[in-house]
Amino acid sequence: MRHAPNLSRTAPPKANPERQKRRAAAYQARLHRADWKAKRIATFERDGWRCVRVVAGQRCPNGRANGTALHCNHRTYARFGHELPEDLETLCACCDRIVTAMTRANWM
Repeated sequence: MRHAPNLSRTAPPKANPERQKRRAAAYQARLHRADWKAKRIATFERDGWRCVRVVAGQRCPNGRANGTALHCNHRTYARFGHELPEDLETLCACCDRIVTAMTRANWM
């Protein structure tokens, strides 16, 4: 009688460092293109140059008015390079770190 392999003990596949470098380089190149910069500014203007994250019913108070660095966050990468306005949101640096950590934790 054959038993099914115990998959819970197998290690996750190792990341390909060369592929990671190529993807990182492509992403960085994308961030310096004029069309991305225009989408980024349009997102900040649409969101009032403020972080849009809401925690416990309160909108994050951080934004350009109080000198906080703002990031243009992708809600989805499904249309990366061809983003729609609703694919992007303004986050302060602190909220961006939190959202990124939560997203990465859900991927693992």
